[in-house]
Amino acid sequence: MKESQEKQIEKWLRAGNTLTFLEAVSLCGCGHLASRISHMRLHLGIDIKDRPEKTPTGKWIKRYYMELNAA
Repeated sequence: MKESQEKQIEKWLRAGNTLTFLEAVSLCGCGHLASRISHMRLHLGIDIKDRPEKTPTGKWIKRYYMELNAA
């Protein structure tokens, strides 16, 4: 059984990676990343942060990440 988009996103972020909309489309076919992140934050209690990032073309996007505790 294939993992849900939310599970794939969570695993990706917990591995220390960051994620933008275009990267999410490539990673798991997720065309509604902001909605998935919102659901994960509000309903699943997953602490996902975001920061604005300016692309080379001057467009502002969000890059999502998790702050992982160093062991």
